[in-house]
Amino acid sequence: MTKQTTHTVKQGEHIALLGIIANIGLATIKFLGWIFGNSYALIADAIESATDIIGSWIVYLWVRYAQKPADHDHPYGHGKTEPMAWLAVSILLIFAVIEIATGAIARIRNPEIGIPEMWTLWILLWVIILKGWLFVRAFVIGKSLKSTAITGDAFHHLSDAVTTGIALLGTLLALFWWTIFTSAADWAALVASVFMCYNIYHIGWPAIRELLDERNDIEMEQSIRELISQDSNIAHIGLCWVRKSGFDRIVELRLLINGEKTVREWHVIAHTIEDLVIQNYPNVTHISTHIEPTYEIIE
Repeated sequence: MTKQTTHTVKQGEHIALLGIIANIGLATIKFLGWIFGNSYALIADAIESATDIIGSWIVYLWVRYAQKPADHDHPYGHGKTEPMAWLAVSILLIFAVIEIATGAIARIRNPEIGIPEMWTLWILLWVIILKGWLFVRAFVIGKSLKSTAITGDAFHHLSDAVTTGIALLGTLLALFWWTIFTSAADWAALVASVFMCYNIYHIGWPAIRELLDERNDIEMEQSIRELISQDSNIAHIGLCWVRKSGFDRIVELRLLINGEKTVREWHVIAHTIEDLVIQNYPNVTHISTHIEPTYEIIE
């Protein structure tokens, strides 16, 4: 059965651009909250928002570049730039984690710095709401397009929402139970940095797997097998692999056909099968078909 894409690549660009605008505003507000509100939880959040800005720009620009058609030097297109974008962002996050964790540890060792201002709670609350909405929107679009970069950007928003939630909890403890939890907001920033490590793995590893051409769409492979097996000329489907290249898919087929047929007949059958697959799967840009006779199977 053919899968229907309900979102466009242009929507993916728009959600990345919206993330950039949101992160610029949030980073500014968080830095001001840190300066005037004495909240290290906010500066930790601000550092992550700053990496979000760079990361969203990388995703936005590289998603656009990934749509460039194939050319003489890139016969399979430019789709690999999409997972490269998110791998770059995950590396960027590593430096953000180091900065947040070292700063939080320094403040925990020096609790005399004080507790946050009450109004910083409102900043944290609005960040959670906005980032939660951005996560849902980007995740739906990214899954629809099967985009590593856009889906990764969604989890970056989720990471920000979760770390901000941890910061909110720590700030509440510091404000209302300050005699016991003076450094709660700083501990919250430290815990948030640990969560970010998981997020780095969650978004970086899929990018690496895609760059290594891992088979990650078994359902599509099975669907293509069912589609082409309806052709009476096909005696057996020896191989059907689908590789992801950005928003495109590359298919490799090994088909067994009656060995008594002529080379011309084989050629026509192969093109018929390829046209059938492309008609049903518009995101398939390249098909490599290897024909073998039924009386000689080459492994």
